[in-house]
Amino acid sequence: MASGSNQQEELPLAGKWTDENLKGYAPNQVPEPVTRLKSLWETQVIFPYSLNGTTHAFGGPKPDDNNRNKKTMSFFPLYQSSSPRAFLKEPYNFTYIKPTNKVFRSAPSHKDKYIAWLDRVQHDFEGIWQTAGIFDLIQLSRTGLKYDQEMIIVALHFFETSTNTFHFECGMMTPTLFDVAAITGLSPLGDTYDPYKSTRNIEVVMRDKTYTKYIAEQHKDTEEVSDEEHVAFLALWLSQYVFCTRSLQVAKMFVPMATQLHECHQFGFGRLLLGCLYEAMRIVCGNIKKAGDGSTFLGDGSTFLGSGPFWLLQLWLNATFSKELEIFLREQYYPESAERQIEGIRLARMIPRPRGKLVQHGLFIHFLHYQNMKKNKMPFGQHI
Repeated sequence: MASGSNQQEELPLAGKWTDENLKGYAPNQVPEPVTRLKSLWETQVIFPYSLNGTTHAFGGPKPDDNNRNKKTMSFFPLYQSSSPRAFLKEPYNFTYIKPTNKVFRSAPSHKDKYIAWLDRVQHDFEGIWQTAGIFDLIQLSRTGLKYDQEMIIVALHFFETSTNTFHFECGMMTPTLFDVAAITGLSPLGDTYDPYKSTRNIEVVMRDKTYTKYIAEQHKDTEEVSDEEHVAFLALWLSQYVFCTRSLQVAKMFVPMATQLHECHQFGFGRLLLGCLYEAMRIVCGNIKKAGDGSTFLGDGSTFLGSGPFWLLQLWLNATFSKELEIFLREQYYPESAERQIEGIRLARMIPRPRGKLVQHGLFIHFLHYQNMKKNKMPFGQHI
């Protein structure tokens, strides 16, 4: 069942078939629906996808070049290697997002020990955070943002990797530096980040890099927070809550950046963050295209982790398509939202209206929303 606007409607799935049922059919074909559903689908294109080893299908029409804005096709041609997955003919395989798998394992998490350490360090270094322009972004890590896995995965099916844009029928869209500024408070200006500009006056000794043990080691009980402890905290924050490392550990490569932030060295943090998101989306889009039928994970069968700052994409989707995706702010967060300094605080608290419990329910609904987007939308950041 799918719900929205206090109404419920049956999700129109065409059917599901086992391998035995599909004998004699081509890889991209499924039997016609049963008689009682035929009238519903006879004017639609049925295209299959696999989930948990079973082939399903739902109605189209499947997006193709006709879903692209004709005004942009002549000067933004699509190449097969970078074409959005939604425009390719092969059947979808969504086995990798079955309930037991968590694609975005590196998503930020809300931990009491982290919050306690944040409170301690903020007491002594709030002024430096304000000067460095990262105070509001650090506060965003308090919200415990939850990813809507189906929403992000389906959106990435429309992402074109050579131009870093989503291709909808209304035209090309993408997160911009204005969006980053509105969501995070980071300036779109600044020099290119250079790790070699960091001083070596502060040394952080890491014995254990896993997040929980790292906090236990670096969170001191002294009356004042030392410079070393501050840099250690920023290294954790950058690893777990900003860039969301694949290793699920504190990365040493962020220590120079943490040192520069500690020393209030200005660089283009917003540009760096957006560039990292683009790169992460390109990697995940490539893995989605490699998904083999029946595989537990993406690509060559190895464990797939969608690492990177996908929290920024989640917040951008919440902001840009809140009406289309039926995303709302719960009443308990109205006071917090009214006092927000950045849009990210409100967007992180927004959630979609309840839908069916099955994974394919969320997938189907999101495909319909993105696919039927015909009205052009202005960049979110320009409205702030």
